[in-house]
Amino acid sequence: MSVIVFAGPSISGEEVAKLLPGSILRPPAAQGDLYLAAQERPLAIALIDGYFDRVPAVWHKEILWALAEGIPIFGASSMGALRAAELAALGMVGMGEVFEAFRTGVLEDDDEVAIAHGPSEFDYRHLSEAMVDIRSTLAAAELQGVISSRLAERILENAKELYYPERTIAAALDRLSCAADFANQIFKLRIWLKTNFVSVKHQDAVLLLKSLAELQRTGFTLPKMTFKFEYTELWQHAVQAAKSISETRTPLELSAETVLDELRLQPALLVEAREKALLRCLAEDYLARQDSRFTATDINIQAETFRKSRGLEDAKDLQNWLDRHRLDRRSFLHLMTQELCMSRTEASLKSQLDAYILDYLHVTGNYEALSRRAEDKAQIEAALGRISIDDLDLDESELVAWFVWRTFEKPLSITAQDYADEAGFALVESLLTALAREYVYQTERPDDARS
Repeated sequence: MSVIVFAGPSISGEEVAKLLPGSILRPPAAQGDLYLAAQERPLAIALIDGYFDRVPAVWHKEILWALAEGIPIFGASSMGALRAAELAALGMVGMGEVFEAFRTGVLEDDDEVAIAHGPSEFDYRHLSEAMVDIRSTLAAAELQGVISSRLAERILENAKELYYPERTIAAALDRLSCAADFANQIFKLRIWLKTNFVSVKHQDAVLLLKSLAELQRTGFTLPKMTFKFEYTELWQHAVQAAKSISETRTPLELSAETVLDELRLQPALLVEAREKALLRCLAEDYLARQDSRFTATDINIQAETFRKSRGLEDAKDLQNWLDRHRLDRRSFLHLMTQELCMSRTEASLKSQLDAYILDYLHVTGNYEALSRRAEDKAQIEAALGRISIDDLDLDESELVAWFVWRTFEKPLSITAQDYADEAGFALVESLLTALAREYVYQTERPDDARS
């Protein structure tokens, strides 16, 4: 048996292997990951890094379940410190300064340890700095006489006001650029920071792994249980969800770059992919600035909608799809949060989209063909009079079925209300009128005039 370690941005995989030989490294944990890890009956589980915001975080109850199963759980540094502070009285073991700060109430906000970082392919490169690291760095700078306590306090205030994905000491200092009385100290601090940044998160991760290495030699002991695990209906649902999207690896591992190289050889698809990727990026940024947050329920509903739209309701079908797309559970949940970002941003900016859509049609050259169709339909109505569904020999369901079959070339269970909402028609009646005009256009016009 080995120790399973969930880590990413706080400490490198190379350091984990060096400090705790024989351990099994896993990416930052999301909801359900500790439950799945406990199924492997490891010697112990070490939680260092985990997801906070866009993906449901590690659930307290899966930690309690693992403890009840006799598996020691240790936490430090980041998400591990938070959960250990919350569950220390129930048997989870915490270590390090961050854990102690949360356990004693010195720190309370989750964003103290949260950062933005890149994917695993880029070694979880830091895109921001944790508030706890900023605090420890400024404390060291003050102790060494680089800055005064007054300036340190000002920087901390500015840093705390920043949204965590944008939080760095440099960004906080930029807000003090006009503070002439601190100019000399700020100059010295910028130079000092190049080689003296202090990461208490990294230090705590190192401490935890060294301690676990020692415990491997002396033996792990599970704290006396102070609770009885309750098998609730909610817990059973969570277990089923974790099992249905369990992480599996494909026999052949491919890097993201090799797949992107294939995309780069297909110019048309590359242009489309870049445009859609940009939209996803901007949508996520827009919602972050609106301080919009998703609950686990939001993401689960989105996942159910996604699975239904692609015929993946069965757990095996979903797993096959994940295998083909080389995705694990955590990546799938992140994908669902992106889908939520897109739909919520679209809903939020719906009133502004039409003007941009017209601009897009001009740029792509599609405006001319669509306007010609609109003109043709206007001429038909000029000759026949205003067209509505009452003029057809079809009822509402038949008209929608005709349109769906003609458009998607297969029967789909789409109602008029469903399509009206999806396509952006203000009223179902507006959709039905547009479909009636389309039906007459397709049946009344000669074949060579249709487009």
